[in-house]
Amino acid sequence: MRRRALLALVSAGAAGIWLWHSEHRLVWPYRNTLQHWLASKLGLLGSPELPGSGALLGMLRTPEGGPIAGGRVLVAASDGTEFFGDSAFDGSFEVRGIPAGRYVVAAGAPGRADAFPGGPLGIDVPERGSASLDVELAPFEPPAVLPAQELELRGPEEFSTDVPVRASALRWRIRYRAGAREGPTAFCYAPQAEGGVLPALLAVYPGPAEDWQNVSLALAAAGFAVVATSPVHELEVERDVDELCRLAMLVEAGRLPRARPGALALLGGSYSGLHVARLAVRHPGLARAIVLLGPPTDLFVLRRELEAGRFAPPFDLDRALIALGLPSREPQRFWRWSSRHHAAELGAPLLLVHSLEDKVVPVDQSRLLAAELERLGRPCELHLVEGLGHYLRDTVRSPEVEALYELTVEFLRRELR
Repeated sequence: MRRRALLALVSAGAAGIWLWHSEHRLVWPYRNTLQHWLASKLGLLGSPELPGSGALLGMLRTPEGGPIAGGRVLVAASDGTEFFGDSAFDGSFEVRGIPAGRYVVAAGAPGRADAFPGGPLGIDVPERGSASLDVELAPFEPPAVLPAQELELRGPEEFSTDVPVRASALRWRIRYRAGAREGPTAFCYAPQAEGGVLPALLAVYPGPAEDWQNVSLALAAAGFAVVATSPVHELEVERDVDELCRLAMLVEAGRLPRARPGALALLGGSYSGLHVARLAVRHPGLARAIVLLGPPTDLFVLRRELEAGRFAPPFDLDRALIALGLPSREPQRFWRWSSRHHAAELGAPLLLVHSLEDKVVPVDQSRLLAAELERLGRPCELHLVEGLGHYLRDTVRSPEVEALYELTVEFLRRELR
């Protein structure tokens, strides 16, 4: 009897440890939500006090021992407050002003794989002292993505719209499989006029692609082969990025109507801005231009604003931010999906447009990314507009909507010419 009880206790303990550390997609969102509830009940989510703070000092190195310049090392408090520093020419870095405590560290650099040194237990930063940490960053290799299989194009059909401008275009429905899974809903749009191949635009919308058809039609009529899709509204960003990569691979293989290989731009905004930026970081050189409309660019900042009561997003976005985990303990997702901290890896010229009246994603999110790109000397256009709401979508034709359309088309034509 005692043996059975001991076995049950050991099994329960092992299960508890697995649940506490598991990265299974059906486990970690609920675990992290529970952790947040416990931390809030225990008063552990307040803004950290800077008096009595410490520092994190060290080196970023290659596996061969060489220095890595221009990398970034970051830790975050449980409420999302960030502390980070960049490595110098000799690979040295320092992150100061960190409240004493234990943190999981995030580190990365252009052309290098992300690292989270110290493991899930993290690094102790002492009060009025410093912790030492040397970080090795391996060369980055884009994850292998299974190409689309059993491609089927249905169409074309002709559609028209009056918003944002009067336009008409042809539409094909794209269907394919990837292993046992069917690909997401996707369409390809092209101008009605006969002609050769055109620059391609992978438009990733924050909602069903069919609901945004008027935008796809207008962009296609302007002279682009538009591949339109949207991510699944789950916390599986990497899986959605795999699907975007498959669609881009179809363009590059010349398998989609009128789409010219080697001339691909990316467009996304709001929630889908995470996916577009992540695709550009994961697969450098894929895109020749990027358009982001009202995007979140630093999830650490959004989490901090949420915990401070200054940010109350709709659509259950607060629950999604909480499900990502405590930033002090699980910075991985916040880090990977915050384009501000990967600005050096975006590569292609970027058009950033954000509405000053955006109540879903604060306008400062675009300001943060634009400032980082400016610091790095990377090409970026930031346009802050009035008279439009979140993601700049409108169902009524207006001077503001037409101006946004012309701005986007002019940028894409210039970069894809």
